[in-house]
Amino acid sequence: MSCCEERLCFEHAKVFKADLEDIGGVKHTPLIEDLDVTLTKQDAVRPFFGMTAGGSDEQPIIYNQSASEAGHELVRAVHRVSRWMVEHYTHLMFPCDTSVTGLAKWLLLLPNLVLEHPKATTMAMMIRGAVLSVHHVIDRPEERAYLGPCRGELRDEGVCKASLYAVEGEAFVRCRVCRTWWAVEELREYLLAIAGDQVVTARDAVGLINPNTGVEITQATIRGWKRRNKVKPVGSYKGADLFRVGDLLEALRVD
Repeated sequence: MSCCEERLCFEHAKVFKADLEDIGGVKHTPLIEDLDVTLTKQDAVRPFFGMTAGGSDEQPIIYNQSASEAGHELVRAVHRVSRWMVEHYTHLMFPCDTSVTGLAKWLLLLPNLVLEHPKATTMAMMIRGAVLSVHHVIDRPEERAYLGPCRGELRDEGVCKASLYAVEGEAFVRCRVCRTWWAVEELREYLLAIAGDQVVTARDAVGLINPNTGVEITQATIRGWKRRNKVKPVGSYKGADLFRVGDLLEALRVD
């Protein structure tokens, strides 16, 4: 994106507004919430997609690294733009809702001030890049399969917790932090073992089970298991059934 002047041209101003509407969820689900579908991560403060079957939110992390990075990029971009607004227009104050969604809605209430800001072009480019990064990981899921935490020994006698990944066909992977070699099959068995009590939607379950078991299931497969009482939902999230991963793996084993 480039403009001949510091002030945004009409077309780029429209794109900037559309990006803020995308983030703010003006016409659909807020963009940061769409990341929940890709980010199957259990957060001790605010679980992204649910909780464990036992109710604890202190469980091993299972997530998409690229989606996590894109989410952080979006947060940084929106907060930086908002801070620039408050610093330049000293009469402005941050809104009560300082979440990414809340800040985007706040910026949409200040269209003239946003477009007249001396850094308007930079702000638009920053937001555009962050939005594109999020859409990239939402529309094109991570090609590498997540294999869980490393667990290798560190020199300070601690335990390495770096995330491990493998592309299809790899038999061994090496941790980029502690340099420990691991057999992919061993990592997959461990990952599925610690994931047993995780509670996920059918869509998230497909993303977890398929790359780590070598068996292809679909959301329709899980719905069929539900109809035949092979698995039972343990809750719901935004209208979607939640299933215990261990129950799904057992249904897969006997299917």
